Amino acid sequence: MIIVVGEVRFGKGELQRLRTSLEMLAAASRHEPGCLHFSLAYDALDPDLLIVSHRWSDEHSMGAHYRSGHVLQLNDLVDEDKIEAMSIKAYDGRLIRTLMSR
Repeated sequence: MIIVVGEVRFGKGELQRLRTSLEMLAAASRHEPGCLHFSLAYDALDPDLLIVSHRWSDEHSMGAHYRSGHVLQLNDLVDEDKIEAMSIKAYDGRLIRTLMSR
């Protein structure tokens, strides 16, 4: 399993401008082969911070996601000058254990 986590800090108002496109990206991504989890979250205390969380069954599925039409389409809409910081990392999730559950 590949676990992807990170955050993107956008310039003021840019995340709000992209909100509908991000929602469409999330909806499409959840139906991709190998997608186990796909979430984009808006920080409750920072309206310009996007939190990224994905899980993929394997490297091939994750790679196909980043080459998909809906990801490329979103990339065309993003104003690179409005991204102030970005850090998204992938981890090999071979050891998974539950820390908390209900």
